[in-house]
Amino acid sequence: QDVTSVMNLKALIESITKNLQLFPNVGDMVPAAWLDFEYRIVEKCKQMQLSAMSLKEVIRLGIDHDLTESPVITALKYYHQIGSVLFFDHPRLTDVIFGSSQRVVEAFKHLFCHDYDTVKYDSRMPVSV
Repeated sequence: QDVTSVMNLKALIESITKNLQLFPNVGDMVPAAWLDFEYRIVEKCKQMQLSAMSLKEVIRLGIDHDLTESPVITALKYYHQIGSVLFFDHPRLTDVIFGSSQRVVEAFKHLFCHDYDTVKYDSRMPVSV
């Protein structure tokens, strides 16, 4: 029975380690203001029936909720890591914040079809082999 208990404990430790590698932010302490700010971003996008907001709009929203620009950017990076809001810290993409990662995924599902039997060839599209 001791061997079984040790093996169960080992399996549990391996499972926790694997989950921590998959979800490194689990257990992070997040400022309460960030949780409220995340909610405000998502709700604002829903209210405006938009999938995205500009960085200026999001910073303004953060300032309206007592966050300065630097914590807003840090919060956006965190939201992106956990998948709740998409913020790409890249010069060409920084200005667009997607308030719903699900809507972006849905858009990509419409762009990329995995059913190759229904894909039609368009002669205007370049094909590389």
